[in-house]
Amino acid sequence: MTHAETIDRPASEVLAPRRTSVPTWTDRLPPLDTSGRQYLVITVGAGAAEAADRWRRQAADAGKRIHVLHLRELHPRRRPEVLEALTRLRVGARIAVAGDEADVLEVSAWCAGAGVLPEELLTHAVSRTVIAVFCVHCENTRRVRSQPGALLDCTGCGRRIEVHEHASRYRGSYLASATSSTEEA
Repeated sequence: MTHAETIDRPASEVLAPRRTSVPTWTDRLPPLDTSGRQYLVITVGAGAAEAADRWRRQAADAGKRIHVLHLRELHPRRRPEVLEALTRLRVGARIAVAGDEADVLEVSAWCAGAGVLPEELLTHAVSRTVIAVFCVHCENTRRVRSQPGALLDCTGCGRRIEVHEHASRYRGSYLASATSSTEEA
């Protein structure tokens, strides 16, 4: 399409679809990738138990080995336990994580930090009301009932920040920054 051909067209026909790093969650549990050689299922909270059961059945039906690690709640002191479970995996392993969105993103960040590739990781958020938000100004991360596009007051630096449509794969949180240039000073 030439420049002249784009002038009278709506932007939706000219521009590529907008891509963000925000996960696309569905209410339906995604199926386990049965091409894996072994599986580690990590669940956080009671709400994720059904996901673990369904993934366990899918792996068993495919004749695959599976280990389920259930964490009642997520706390940084549980990170070594998750990393230890990851070190026991071999090439061809698949990891599935289910829980509240903030927990799923944090466990996914632990996995990414340990070298797990996006293709090896399956995630499912059973609840999407609480997210982790990282303020770029004071580097404070906190969990809040929010969503991308929302305005918040940062408890670390006091700035009015906007939650951006960017979820960091390595931080396990959404990026937020000041809403105006006067607040950045």
